[in-house]
Amino acid sequence: MKLFPQNHYTIRLQKNDSSAISDLQKQTLSNEQFVSNWKNQTFIGTVKDNTFNLVLSKKLYGSFVVFSGNVNDGICTLNIKTSKKIQIIFYFSLIFPVLGFIVAISKNGIENITNLVIPTIMIPFIFRFIFIELSFKIISRNGLKKFKNILNTKKY
Repeated sequence: MKLFPQNHYTIRLQKNDSSAISDLQKQTLSNEQFVSNWKNQTFIGTVKDNTFNLVLSKKLYGSFVVFSGNVNDGICTLNIKTSKKIQIIFYFSLIFPVLGFIVAISKNGIENITNLVIPTIMIPFIFRFIFIELSFKIISRNGLKKFKNILNTKKY
């Protein structure tokens, strides 16, 4: 089992490669620009030649999932993975229960820690499965629908 979820798709395009990339560029706001209204575009990121690296343009959850891939010979390979920002936040969330466990041992001694073992172990697992896995599934499904609509794809 991987710590962070990711999906890989191979999508057959109904258009030629250049028109698919052009449509994707029209719906993508460059991440090098500073714009106060992100709602005009579906994605934020870079689209170069036949490759792309995108995030959704939603303020609250847009950068949770990264869409990357390329378009060649009428086929789009799409990789959806958890962003580096979320991975760093998760690693920091692992540190806090461990530090709390160490502080509890130093204050109460080793004999009174049996009540702390289960919460210390369960907090990171709950955070990972509820927050990361569920959010990834919902956001990636939403983004994949938008991506599919932009490229006007066939069945994937």
